[in-house]
Amino acid sequence: MSVTAGVSNRIGTGRLEVTDGGAVWAPHTAGGFSSPPGKTFHLLGNGLLSKYLIRKARRDGTLDELDRLRAATLS
Repeated sequence: MSVTAGVSNRIGTGRLEVTDGGAVWAPHTAGGFSSPPGKTFHLLGNGLLSKYLIRKARRDGTLDELDRLRAATLS
């Protein structure tokens, strides 16, 4: 039995103003993700998300556009 640890990532965007007296961070947005600690749930979540995103890309024409761009660069 293997024990895995969950993964998390946080990202923040903003503006850093540096003066002679110091620095001030003005955050604009924050985001990130985390995954469950179990490998089974992690793989299941990745599979379901991938399936959803592929179906969405087919519906909105993104896959057709990628095929068109790939064909244009190969010729």
